[in-house]
Amino acid sequence: MIRESTTLSIEELRGMFVDIEFPEYQREPDIWSRDQKQRLLDSILRRFDISSVYFYRREDDGLECIDGRQRINAIMSFLQENDSDEADNGFPLKLENEISGGLQTEFDTLTEATFGRIKAHAESNDAEMRATAKRAIRTILDYRITTVMLSGAADEEEFNLQFLRLNLGTLINSGEKLHAMVGAMRDVVFKSERIGKHPFFDSVRIPTRRYAKELTAAQVLLQAFSIREPAGFARARHLDLQRFVKRYAEIEPSDDLIEEVASTLDALRDGAGAAGGFLRNRAVTVSLVLLAWERDVASNALSSTAFWEFAEVFMTRLRWQVEKMKSFEWDPEYRHFVDFQRDLTQASVEKPAITRRGEILRSNLDRWLENGQLLGDAEYKARTGNEPGD
Repeated sequence: MIRESTTLSIEELRGMFVDIEFPEYQREPDIWSRDQKQRLLDSILRRFDISSVYFYRREDDGLECIDGRQRINAIMSFLQENDSDEADNGFPLKLENEISGGLQTEFDTLTEATFGRIKAHAESNDAEMRATAKRAIRTILDYRITTVMLSGAADEEEFNLQFLRLNLGTLINSGEKLHAMVGAMRDVVFKSERIGKHPFFDSVRIPTRRYAKELTAAQVLLQAFSIREPAGFARARHLDLQRFVKRYAEIEPSDDLIEEVASTLDALRDGAGAAGGFLRNRAVTVSLVLLAWERDVASNALSSTAFWEFAEVFMTRLRWQVEKMKSFEWDPEYRHFVDFQRDLTQASVEKPAITRRGEILRSNLDRWLENGQLLGDAEYKARTGNEPGD
């Protein structure tokens, strides 16, 4: 494995945030209390060292956070850039220390101020407050975090060993844990060529780590079974997948719903070769397979060719807007792509994120089938005079 150590400023990290993926083996994004988040910002303003963050750069150039999720989320929440943190997005500073009544900072006058309020202070008529606020903003945004970039794992097990050595809270990945279970649904996911071993999953460029494709298949099945119940989409954390596999331990592999999903994968397989160029994310793959299943691609109610044409245009528009998001210049007509991307990279297996992704895809597919455009295309062209993507 290749290891490169560098530093990233918080401002640089802020621009990368929409592209960072947090795999399922990471702890949930809301583990830290507000007090812990505030202490991290206190440390940054005091220019203390904080722990390194680790990323893995995949072959498809995707960036996975291996260690440091809580720190990254806390920083982005303070900057009010973390919509997945419903409780604390935009939390205020709390500048204090836990060992004495001393150790004041040069920014104590900003305690209880949010980042938005600090930015307002930086424009105030009070010269001293204006200068303090500007120094605080630069101290935060210029703060450099030691960053370790990993790449080029020679073997999938080498990657898992790296997780162990970093002493993460959840040491074994979700696919490996699910593989350790028993029962008919487990075999459908890990042994069946109709589902877990289906050639469709070999055609798309989802990560190749141990059991990643089977885990994708399990998530598709979980959602399909859940959609048939009143609850609709389901949360898909590891424990949810585990409960699902256990619940259906006695299911017949030829169950009608399993066959429906398998037939959908059959229908999608022929066009998936081209999709490999743009379909690289597991959460997107799950959402698109479910959309194809809902629209009955298997019976040709919607042809697989038309479906893949839509999917390619949708993903092309998404990548275009993601590039603009990095410099905070996304187009207002495409706000749904901002939401879609955040639901991919932040809490991607939570029910609200899965539900929103499904709604956005369905709405865009309906518009595409109606007039060959996605939501926002006509409005963007009317405003700019340009074709989408230009």
